[in-house]
Amino acid sequence: MLNRMDMLIEKYRKKMVESAKREGLSSASTVRASQQLDRLLNIGSRIQDTSN
Repeated sequence: MLNRMDMLIEKYRKKMVESAKREGLSSASTVRASQQLDRLLNIGSRIQDTSN
């Protein structure tokens, strides 16, 4: 079962992919979605590191 962080990561991943398809890889909205996804992945990684 996906936890809340996994669900958020998946949401932003889909948002980034859809933006890339619509507007291209270097569009401002795609880059923004990628940066948001990066932040979530970094936070998730830190959470996982502290719980191990």
